Amino acid sequence: MPLPERSEQCPYGRGCGEMMNPTRILILILCCLLAACAPAVPPEDPGLRAVTLRPDQPTDPPSLPAATIPFDLVTVTPAESYCSQDEVARILTHMPAYEPGSGSFVGLDDRGFVLDGERFVVRGINYYPAEHPWQRFPGTDVNIIEADFARLREANINAVRLFLWYEPFFLCPGSGAVPNPRTFLWLDSVIRLASAYGFRVILVLHDLPDLHTAPMYSEAGDTVAQTAFIVNRYKNEPALLAWDLRDAGDADYTPFSDEPAPFTRAQVLDWLARTAAAVRQLDSNHPITAGWVGDSEGTISAVDFVSFQHTGDVHSLRERIAALRGYTQKPLLLIALGINTQEVSEIEQSQRLRESVRAAESDEVAGWLVWTMYDFPVDVTCYPEPCASFDDARHHFGLWRADGSRKPAANTLETLAEQNY
Repeated sequence: MPLPERSEQCPYGRGCGEMMNPTRILILILCCLLAACAPAVPPEDPGLRAVTLRPDQPTDPPSLPAATIPFDLVTVTPAESYCSQDEVARILTHMPAYEPGSGSFVGLDDRGFVLDGERFVVRGINYYPAEHPWQRFPGTDVNIIEADFARLREANINAVRLFLWYEPFFLCPGSGAVPNPRTFLWLDSVIRLASAYGFRVILVLHDLPDLHTAPMYSEAGDTVAQTAFIVNRYKNEPALLAWDLRDAGDADYTPFSDEPAPFTRAQVLDWLARTAAAVRQLDSNHPITAGWVGDSEGTISAVDFVSFQHTGDVHSLRERIAALRGYTQKPLLLIALGINTQEVSEIEQSQRLRESVRAAESDEVAGWLVWTMYDFPVDVTCYPEPCASFDDARHHFGLWRADGSRKPAANTLETLAEQNY
């Protein structure tokens, strides 16, 4: 899906993470659709380790307003690039364990998702607040998120896909998984809010990773331990639907114009296989996927259900589903369905959304999630602020306008998702 703009400090953008402009995204989609597919085999030793937090007794999601959650529980001020053992110990002392909610886990069979013995069709949204996408999402005022979740509940959706940029969640670079208590308390509250509104959550790991100073595909650094910490923290949460190990990971091995791809397909798929095996070893409650754009075939051997993204017309969507069925019998999830209103009218966006969702459901995919809830203003999709982006397609995929008003597609979403309630 469309990404924020390149940063002068980090040539590939998103704050020293990977970056592509919209043209590259479109070329990526075309290139990946033609890619050959040789699924990787997960190794026997995943090598993923972390200290497991002490689990407390599960509790129901909070009924109090989100603003009552104590984000100022602890203030830590470690050195930017180094923390002493005493500093690390102090941080860990102030890190409360997560208390999972109650309820049933969503299961997975050969056809798709199952909840309490009934078919559970995912009908959801990829979520960022209108003013806080990408790097600006962590720490967003939970009252803003709660208001958005209320809108989404009115639209009858049952799932949200949330993206985790690791940098604000961990302190003390070079010290492994040293959690930032304030940011994790924020994420705890977002997950509980989602549960309180009846949503299941797909958590995207490894978003906006460092692919330059310590590339996770070749030099994992702290990333392995940090992923293990996140998985251990939320593995007993019933509101969690699945782990998405990487959004658009195939972009990292797709050449663009005369630029060589930064990594090989084999490197990325080997990393995916190892990471999937490691996460699966830590968490037996939640299935695993990887939200590739075009080369979803490459993920098949590593994941429990196959995710793919789509921005084309209905005919190409049905072709894509048929092609994937030729590679696997695993369930398919349309994890990002995007139609932008810079290229088509709002009415056409609504019509294409209706046609695409009906086609996907008639072809019996496990569900779908629309990209994205909101249009984004041009001054919020770049980082660090203050800055401004070029007004391109990535700002216009929303079903709601940036001011919170509905496009026709939001009404269509409400009708399409209603049958799940």
